[in-house]
Order: sequence, then C-alpha cells, then structure tokens
Amino acid sequence: MHRFFIAHTEIKNSAILTITDHQEVHHAKTVLRLQPNDQIIVFDQKGKEAVGTIVALDKSSVQVRVDYMQPPRKERGPRIILACAIPKNAKFETIVEKSTELGVDELIPIITQRTIVKVKGEDVKKKSKRYQTIAVNAAKQSNRTSVPNVRDAMTFKT
Repeated sequence: MHRFFIAHTEIKNSAILTITDHQEVHHAKTVLRLQPNDQIIVFDQKGKEAVGTIVALDKSSVQVRVDYMQPPRKERGPRIILACAIPKNAKFETIVEKSTELGVDELIPIITQRTIVKVKGEDVKKKSKRYQTIAVNAAKQSNRTSVPNVRDAMTFKT
C-alpha cells in the first residue's frame, strides 16, 4: 500500500484528513494515478499511522477518510543523533537518505574548517528544506513511522 506523510495534521480514527503538500498531491494524483476509494497509509511526525480511503482528489489536495489506526510500533532503543561534516557534491543527500533508512532520529550538518561546500545566508534554508524532503521520502520508502529532523547547517562550535 502507498504511504503518504502528513506534516501538520493530527491523525484520528474516522477523521477526514487533507493532504495539501504539493509533492504528495502530485505523487498521488499524477504519478500513482490514485482514484477515490483507493486505500493508502498516512503517517505523521509523531509516529501515528493509519490506513485510509481516498475520498476526493483535486489539483491541490487529497482528502482521506481514516478507516483504522495501525497499532503503535514498539519503542526502540536510544535516540540517535548524527552530526556530520558536509562533503562535496551531493553526497550529503545520500547520507541523509541512508541514515534515515537506518533509523537516525536527527541529523545535524556541520560546517568544519575543511568543508569545501560553503553554505551561507538564504542557501542554508533552501538546503535544509531539500534535506528534509529527502528524509521524508526515505522514511516513506523504508516504512518508518517517524521522519528525522534535519537541522540547518552550523559550525562545530555552535
């Protein structure tokens, strides 16, 4: 069953949820060509997961009726935080993806003295948003119920 992430909505039994994220709506409508009455799984940042039925689709939203909540998954061991220096090229995106699949809870991009990629000003927010999108996609792919928090890039001293 296809999985979709809902960022700012609480998942409750028998509720009607609205997916408004542009990428999620595009994926459901255009890529997967889902139709009303198709079943999907929705999950949120808090680890809640539910099976739902699509009620309606349009260009900007997908409405889902929650059929039943999945039982909560067993709590795993300690919280894992990965602080990693930013490598050159797009290798940090791979680090975000693979560490999400492995179960990291939080990622902190570190700018060190020898970091080749210099991220400044407006680019910090853009990169952070891109990394968070990669983390969401990796969480969907690996069947995780939570998405790791990817912080803005910072220096080692910070």
